[in-house]
Amino acid sequence: MLLSVTATAQDVYVAGTDQTSMSTSKLWKNGFLEYTLGSYPSLASSVFVSNGNVYTGGNVSFPGEESRATLWVNSTPQYYTNGDYSASINDVFVSGNDVYAIGYHRTGNNNNAVATLWVNGIEQTLTNGNTNASALSVFVSGGDVYVAGYENNGAKDVAKLWKNGAEQILTDGSDNAKATSVLVDGGDIYITGYEETTPGNNYAILWKNGVAQYLTDGLTYATALDVDLYVGFPLVVGGKHDGTNVVPTYWLDGSEYQVSNISNWGQIFSVYIASPAYDNKIYMAGYESNGTSNVGKLWSSSSPGWQTQILTTNGQASSVFVDDATLGVEAPKALSNYFAVYPNPVQSQLNIKTSKPRVLQLYNLQGQLLNTIEVTNQHKTIDMTNLSSGLYLLKDIDTGDTQKIIKE
Repeated sequence: MLLSVTATAQDVYVAGTDQTSMSTSKLWKNGFLEYTLGSYPSLASSVFVSNGNVYTGGNVSFPGEESRATLWVNSTPQYYTNGDYSASINDVFVSGNDVYAIGYHRTGNNNNAVATLWVNGIEQTLTNGNTNASALSVFVSGGDVYVAGYENNGAKDVAKLWKNGAEQILTDGSDNAKATSVLVDGGDIYITGYEETTPGNNYAILWKNGVAQYLTDGLTYATALDVDLYVGFPLVVGGKHDGTNVVPTYWLDGSEYQVSNISNWGQIFSVYIASPAYDNKIYMAGYESNGTSNVGKLWSSSSPGWQTQILTTNGQASSVFVDDATLGVEAPKALSNYFAVYPNPVQSQLNIKTSKPRVLQLYNLQGQLLNTIEVTNQHKTIDMTNLSSGLYLLKDIDTGDTQKIIKE
């Protein structure tokens, strides 16, 4: 995928875990280690930045205790549970002065996990504890709190969405399923997840307003783990089995791509797309095996392809957040003056995504006009098969915005 990246003032935060000596929570800023979050075994699952403060959610295990649900504000821990039963924070969202954290807290009821929401440290339960459940993602919009996760029905895990505590069931309970991420944009609710078809095989799923779109055929293992909007279209990340290993994978507009040509086991856990002021640059956090250990990685879109940063050689990158001062947390991402193309490099069919009608012109490096393309409905596909290998320019005749395209 091709993006023209010009801005460098944004700060990119990644939370994850290093397992070199023991499982230890880490926070990286712009590719460098910012904090080691404690000296006891811990896990960092989520990061969110607001008003100059960095919020990292996860858990800490003290000697003789179960894991405590923990929120670090910068590097200072706040313990949401006391270690009586295991608990963890899976995701964090800050809206105004309120901090929302979600996860699970096991109870004395057969040690079942309860899907849990903490608002400013005050615990609210989403399930009754009769069966195992967990909350995996939280998003706040217009004062409404959306939580994605799952609850067991006594036999299978059922994917669910809770809006202000009221549940919406996404799957029928005949197969194991989980809702892993939720995003609200305007009046649309996007949820990612997966559903098991046979033991070891999953559909990767994107729900829009409760309607499921199956991203894979369910014949192999696949997971959809996070979603963000790329030029108004959902970009879903996760992993899919390629016949040998599960490899880091993303889906855009129904098409499937990989960020790496290394055929080793790995997944993408988190995606964040910067504002148009930063050219909608895409950041993805996850891991990829080197054959010996898992390597925590941050992938970022470049021109063309992907740039890879190794954050830890023994662990994983779990969550990424871009501190973009031009974009309010709950402000819509202004998409009125941007277009994107993929895949890049391209062999045959080039996809053009745009948020408004445009007229584009395709040039070679000699300045010759090869084609004029009208994009009237946000999406256009053009055939590049007959063009020679090399570099081409696609230019918006009104704005002058230009994308470089490599033809293989």
